[in-house]
Amino acid sequence: MADVLRLTVIHRDRAAFTGARYALYQLGGTPSLQDVDPQGQATLIFNDVAETKYRLLVTHAASNGPATASPRWEQNPTAFWPVELDIDYDPASNLKFFVHWKPEVTYRSEARSSAGVLCDLEVRLYRVRLMEDVVERVVSRYQMLGEQIHYPHFPTSWQGLMKQAATTPLLDSATQKIQRIPYGGAAHTTGATLLEVALRKEANGDEERGTGPKCVGVHYPHEVGIDNPDVLLYYRPQPDQDFQGQKSWYTTFPDGNPTPAVLAGEYLLNRWDPDPYSKAVYHFDWFFLRTFEHLIDPWTPNQYFAKGFIHQILTSDKKLVVVAPVPEVGIGGDGFGHAVEAPYIDELVGEVLSLLEVIHSDDWIGRAPAQ
Repeated sequence: MADVLRLTVIHRDRAAFTGARYALYQLGGTPSLQDVDPQGQATLIFNDVAETKYRLLVTHAASNGPATASPRWEQNPTAFWPVELDIDYDPASNLKFFVHWKPEVTYRSEARSSAGVLCDLEVRLYRVRLMEDVVERVVSRYQMLGEQIHYPHFPTSWQGLMKQAATTPLLDSATQKIQRIPYGGAAHTTGATLLEVALRKEANGDEERGTGPKCVGVHYPHEVGIDNPDVLLYYRPQPDQDFQGQKSWYTTFPDGNPTPAVLAGEYLLNRWDPDPYSKAVYHFDWFFLRTFEHLIDPWTPNQYFAKGFIHQILTSDKKLVVVAPVPEVGIGGDGFGHAVEAPYIDELVGEVLSLLEVIHSDDWIGRAPAQ
């Protein structure tokens, strides 16, 4: 008698991910990757007599050569993020396979028979992944000189033209004063999410360099729903104009030391450094958070474009998803890399919507790890 975990690896359209690889190993061990079968499946047999903790690694197809000689990003089987799942296997428990949940786990069930337990586990590989912890870690290291205003959401009952929205003072309902918090508080009070984009892989498994975008900002309010939502695709003005050596107005937190002037070599999406994205505060602030939350103080009279997209959409009473690639100096496409190409952006938006539709679905909102 043995228990079986049947793994199925799929794309966002639920097609089998042919060429995907997996490894099941005990925590602390070394993974050894194997290929799934042509149906994107693998059968894993468990014979442990005591509770054992495993890790399941599911990843993209192997690269067969230089990234530049491989298929385009939107067709490339290596431009996906791997998924690592912790699995607690307890042969004495009613729930033999406890899978620690992640958004990429889109189905799980257990069935019992005289032969043992069969656990079906479906994993969907995506070209984008959540990076909220990275934004919070990087942004919290800095603060702007002086106090920053915390901009509350517009009440949905507020209507009117953009001018009215831009000049209406938003006050704290309890104190009737503008709310102020130090910069570097919760990075996602706005309801915007930053996603990290996978790149094509070289033969040695490293990511392709000198291309992009590496990140994409998204606002996907729950009220939009998951049935073919309307999408606004936003390209911020070219990033090169921002890096002219002006004062950054950042200080490090909590010691208050000033940061370097705004130059491309000082602020960049340094994804592959030992401390990933440690120099990305300008991109996370100006090219992501301010796109969705605010550009300048919205209480300044007659500032028509002070509000970010979230406030503008709420004011217009529209149901809309916003997708905004984060620009970067030196990757072509006026700072947006391949995101200016129609086939690429079509695939990118499809991946973004698919992941966030899973995140917004009633099947798992607020749910505990997969049971």
